[in-house]
Amino acid sequence: MAYYERPREKASLYGLENLSNAELLAILISTGTRNKSALDISNELLATFNGLNGIIRASINELTTIKGINYAKALRIHSGLFLYERALLEDRALKLGINKKESIASYFIAKIGKLTKEVCYVVIVNSKDKVIKVIELFKGTNYIISGSYHQILKEVIGIGNRFYLIHNHPSGELIPSENDLVFTTNLEFIAMTMRIELVDHIIVNENNYCSIKDFQNNVLTSN
Repeated sequence: MAYYERPREKASLYGLENLSNAELLAILISTGTRNKSALDISNELLATFNGLNGIIRASINELTTIKGINYAKALRIHSGLFLYERALLEDRALKLGINKKESIASYFIAKIGKLTKEVCYVVIVNSKDKVIKVIELFKGTNYIISGSYHQILKEVIGIGNRFYLIHNHPSGELIPSENDLVFTTNLEFIAMTMRIELVDHIIVNENNYCSIKDFQNNVLTSN
């Protein structure tokens, strides 16, 4: 490969913004094998895992099935991609509360929409929907079964009196289940007796979200 076509040298000459995804990955991989360059390995990674999103979803063990990718290189690749995702999340976090529900939903689509396990968060906001605190409640389990209404409200008390509940559906299905609806109704009622407002309960997948409040209102309207 000509000097000016090598990823690291190309980055120095033209800037990282002018490199392809494969070339950027090749810089993280650093070295190739006897028969494959780092760029060849990058292209194989992208083809095998269907792009960057597939690579970040793959486990480190899965990445090491590609010849030329050992544990250290797989860890380096994941670290680089996770740093990028966190940068996007921090950017979205700065905007939380500006566009109210839409911004909060957008943030959690990026944060937990792709996860294969269910995660539940409480987002405590002030009267203008400005975020005060984000708290992870439950992870890797069905919060409706394991979660206590009072355990959720205990997180809110003393910090604020308005909050959102957010969780993901790993299946990708956005329509609330019967348990989702019953849980939301009961939580809203108990919160009201404690002078706390459940602003909304939001379900996310990797592309979109569903507001349970909007869903319930639409059902009532259609009836």
